[in-house]
Amino acid sequence: MLTPRPKLLLMPGLDGSGDLFDGLLRELGASVDTEVLRYPRSASAFEKLAPMATRAFSESSPVVVVAESFSTPFAIEITAGHQREIHALVLCNGFATNPLSGFESLMASLLTPWLFRLPVTDLTARTFLVGRDTSAELVHAIKRAVLPIKPAVLCARLNAVLNCDARQALRQITVPVLYLQATRDRLIGPSSLELIRRIKPDIIVERIDGPHLLLQKEPKRCAEIILRFLDRIE
Repeated sequence: MLTPRPKLLLMPGLDGSGDLFDGLLRELGASVDTEVLRYPRSASAFEKLAPMATRAFSESSPVVVVAESFSTPFAIEITAGHQREIHALVLCNGFATNPLSGFESLMASLLTPWLFRLPVTDLTARTFLVGRDTSAELVHAIKRAVLPIKPAVLCARLNAVLNCDARQALRQITVPVLYLQATRDRLIGPSSLELIRRIKPDIIVERIDGPHLLLQKEPKRCAEIILRFLDRIE
């Protein structure tokens, strides 16, 4: 008798809506149980999100956490503290600490109060998030996901990223970890993966040709890799 795959708990990026996982969910299909964590529109600090994540765990139902970008340091912290329930961790373009260099981090801190006052444009989405060759449908989905979030909340979430430090939690993780790295990511550089690999050398890395929003731009390829990873850890 085949052992059922663990449930996937999907943790979203900066918008927090979870709506941008629709393409990935279609590719995963009915082969695996999934749950999308959807952050309240007013939630900005990682510690306020923790109760939501832990409610998704139960010892009788193993979970594999799949986190992208903004959620990855939070996912590392949660996984470190719940390794009886969480059987593996998938990080997509993730980081354990501030992913920006000193100058970049300083500029981001200075610009944060104004950064989200203007709506996301097609050019911004294509340049930094999904690539110039993406569909208009995906660009519009990104704009719809971000639009309801107040600029102050998005700024606070960015500040949470700039001040995060999940390195100690990462050292405590013993469950398998898969890292999906976009080769054309214009937001999270290779140094973030290099730091994670120094702390956890046995991490599995899959490089995929694509932009920052890899799960959205290449959902079929990502789903194939995640499902293969699930089979590998069973």
